[in-house]
Amino acid sequence: MSLQFHAVAKRYGGTTIFSGVSFTVGAGHKVALIGPNGGGKSTLLRLAAGLEPPDAGGVTAAGSVALLEQVTGSEGRDALAAVTPPLLRRAAAQLAAAQLALVDPTPDNLLRHAEAEEHYRVSGGYEFETRAETVLNGLGLKGARVVDGLSGGQARRLHLARQLLTPAEIYLLDEPTNHLDAQGLEWLAGWVRSSPATMLIVSHDRAFLDTTVSAVAELERGAVHVWPGNYSEAMRVKEAERDNQLRLHQTQVRAKRKLELEAARVASRSRSADKFDHRRAGNQALILAKAKAENVSRTLARRAKAMEARVEKFEVAGKPFEDRRTFEIPLPDVPYGPTDVLQLQEVEVRREGRTLVTGLNLTLRRGEKLALLGPNGSGKTSLLEVALGSLRPTAGSVTLNAEPFVVTQHGTELDEYDTLETALRAAQPELRRQDLYYLLARMGLPNDPQARVATLSGGERTRLALARLTVTRAPLLVLDEPTNHLDIRMVEALEELLVDYPGAVLLASHDRRLVAAVASRTLTLDGEGGDGVTR
Repeated sequence: MSLQFHAVAKRYGGTTIFSGVSFTVGAGHKVALIGPNGGGKSTLLRLAAGLEPPDAGGVTAAGSVALLEQVTGSEGRDALAAVTPPLLRRAAAQLAAAQLALVDPTPDNLLRHAEAEEHYRVSGGYEFETRAETVLNGLGLKGARVVDGLSGGQARRLHLARQLLTPAEIYLLDEPTNHLDAQGLEWLAGWVRSSPATMLIVSHDRAFLDTTVSAVAELERGAVHVWPGNYSEAMRVKEAERDNQLRLHQTQVRAKRKLELEAARVASRSRSADKFDHRRAGNQALILAKAKAENVSRTLARRAKAMEARVEKFEVAGKPFEDRRTFEIPLPDVPYGPTDVLQLQEVEVRREGRTLVTGLNLTLRRGEKLALLGPNGSGKTSLLEVALGSLRPTAGSVTLNAEPFVVTQHGTELDEYDTLETALRAAQPELRRQDLYYLLARMGLPNDPQARVATLSGGERTRLALARLTVTRAPLLVLDEPTNHLDIRMVEALEELLVDYPGAVLLASHDRRLVAAVASRTLTLDGEGGDGVTR
């Protein structure tokens, strides 16, 4: 049940994604795989699943493997059928055919039925429906739910349920927490902890990783380093090692510089001694004084040369890598704006025949940061749309007194911009030309401001959204699940940005760590027509 990577390398075209990757996930261990978007995490999982071959090295999986990829798709008309593993479907079909053949109870048909029944039993057929209902209920789905009517988030959770119900000894989970609400996250964390299977988990949810994994493998700049402990513990170990490495680097830089200066001083003395001045010979014979000066010069020259050789061989420990998603760009202040940025009075929201919110009174003031909480389908996104005016409330009134900056779940706000420059300048018109290039370089985006937004990859769109959020000075930020599709480093950069942001923030998020750090107030919706619980 262990998973081993042996000096694995992968290249696409002329680009090396990673090389020399070696680490082991022990039997029954749960290990997080983190790193920047586009760094190769999903590729590493596909290599482990045997879907792609490595260009060097190898992967050894001691057990059956199931991979959860960041795609959706389903088979079957309802959720229960969609999550049934193919092997079990075939076993069920064989058993059904064998049962039909029993109308003629020949010895061959009886034997065929017995074999089909045993295969179905061994495949877990008799207890599968109970297991499936437990998983589907834990993820907020119902077994009889029609697949064609599922939203994108529900389809993603259905795909997760199908992978969790696939018999395997090694699970490779790629962002399993996307689109899960607090209840679903808690259920999934419990499932991971209680499972005897080996798991390699890619996730940006720090709270989830803190409760599930015992080690963190960080894929950074083409190499993997493994840190012990859950996410928070692993990052403390990493930071301590980074501080030690930085101190060692600085100490060795000073020592080398001191040696360089001493070598230069000795070399200078050697050159001075070689320049004999007969007026300084005094009462000595000139020939003896000159010989003495030459001898001193040669001695000093040998010492200088030896010291220069030591300088050349002096290896300074590398400076630890640092990549902070913050920018040193002169930006205007956030407009002072009105005291009451947003007001909702006796608001009622209905959607698709359901009453989501009734009698909601809410005022968001300048500088406040309000987080909307609640399970999937409770009305968080609908309430944001009501606040922005894109959805009319069934009853009540909404007053928006400031121009908002909006980040949607799927980044659809980027579709209205042709180029990177227009997208960035829409967020911050006062950006200088050099600021544009600085932003693009720091965020790993194409270095041409005229590059088309439509040609960006999913990861590049995510980085563009974060770059826009970093430079805006809007008096109100409205963010709907902004951490979806961000890597952990970018989530932490977003958290730092929002904590320090002087304007008002209206945020819907399932990221518990982000909400705890950012929100000054929370509003919890239950989706059953209440007015929410404010804290």
